[in-house]
Amino acid sequence: MTKSNVGTASAEISALIQNAKGESLPFRQIFDAIAKAIPCAQVLMVSSMPRGGLQIVQPSNCPEGLVKGYNRELHAHDRLTWQSILRGKAVRGAAAWGSGEYEGSRYVQELLEPAGLRCSAAAPLKGP
Repeated sequence: MTKSNVGTASAEISALIQNAKGESLPFRQIFDAIAKAIPCAQVLMVSSMPRGGLQIVQPSNCPEGLVKGYNRELHAHDRLTWQSILRGKAVRGAAAWGSGEYEGSRYVQELLEPAGLRCSAAAPLKGP
């Protein structure tokens, strides 16, 4: 993907957010724009609000098993999201764990693989 494609997608996402009326955001369109900009199988939004623990909050069409497993117990093994928050930048799954630890982590074996996923990345949002 070229930088211009990423810039166009970023501008599209920004426009969707800025043009939202009231407290409702067009999450489906935002997630569709992200999926167009970054080739991927699944896009999720994870939040640490309101209690400081992680939970999947969007999208509504996320596979139920993924949401239940994550929100029940596997959020405690989401080193990827916390590393992204702490570093303040995008992080690939393998970079969040030590050398060779990613593939054997509970995060991969019990969350990603059952959902048919293998690779992961996280990027922090600058604001709500």
